[in-house]
Amino acid sequence: MSGSSGCTSLRGKGVKEICEYAEKVIDNMNEGMVIVQAGGNGLLENGRKATVNAIMKVVERKRKKNVRVAVTSLLRRPACNEEYEGLRKEVNRDLHEKILAMKAETIRKREVGSWIWMI
Repeated sequence: MSGSSGCTSLRGKGVKEICEYAEKVIDNMNEGMVIVQAGGNGLLENGRKATVNAIMKVVERKRKKNVRVAVTSLLRRPACNEEYEGLRKEVNRDLHEKILAMKAETIRKREVGSWIWMI
């Protein structure tokens, strides 16, 4: 769903598809901001490494442009199993470490246990 603000929602898409779309958006931008927020669809199928790599590829893509990227941590799901929740936390921890190493600005939303990284 697209609006006049240029915002796009890819409901139901997996993390990998969201990241591929974000890369295309960045390639067509000269400046601005891209916010990558994923709910974790496809997390169990893709696994920890592939998920982290897909998100970091978006972050690296922006270095070639005057574009800021905001990455939110993978969101909690109200009805998720322990396997998903454990993997979600590991992915968020990996992203946190990699993005902090880039000296990114970090905002922690304590009330929901989520992170937002501005790169």
